[in-house]
Amino acid sequence: MAEYIEREALLAAYDAEHVGPRGRARELIANAPAADVRPVVRSEWVLNDNRTWSCKRCHSWIPDEQRYYANYCLFCGADMREKAT
Repeated sequence: MAEYIEREALLAAYDAEHVGPRGRARELIANAPAADVRPVVRSEWVLNDNRTWSCKRCHSWIPDEQRYYANYCLFCGADMREKAT
């Protein structure tokens, strides 16, 4: 799994520890491409009375037979693989 860092925090830590003239490492850190990330939103399926399942977050529903194949909500994009927090 990838890990993401804050560039400014890393540069500040590097500058605090590095002794001597700024070198190639600082230039590489400063020019590294940023990752395109967004926070993961989690939810879970809730069983309705009519054998459909609703997203706990957006309340959109899917038929009973599709729940086993849906790892995310088709409407709001919430991740359904773990319990909602």
